[in-house]
Amino acid sequence: MYVASYIGMNLEMGEEVEYSPLVGDGDRILGGLFVVAGFHFYLALDPTGPPADWSNIESLGSTWRAAALRWRFREFRANIAYRPSHVIQFNW
Repeated sequence: MYVASYIGMNLEMGEEVEYSPLVGDGDRILGGLFVVAGFHFYLALDPTGPPADWSNIESLGSTWRAAALRWRFREFRANIAYRPSHVIQFNW
């Protein structure tokens, strides 16, 4: 499981869940792209890991294209008007 983020990324924290499978050659599912409460996640199902280059996936939005994947992230920090608002910590 990876989180997709970039510095200055705006989260639209709602109650929606989005999912898109990432399908490789043939019918093989490489992973899944998830958006949960504004947080972007990539679940890698292929043992080689996530794709090295997202630019050839035409259906990805600008947030996914700008984001870098991070593995074993420790926490999310959210600011509202440049002030700390939320900290979500993960214990792997």
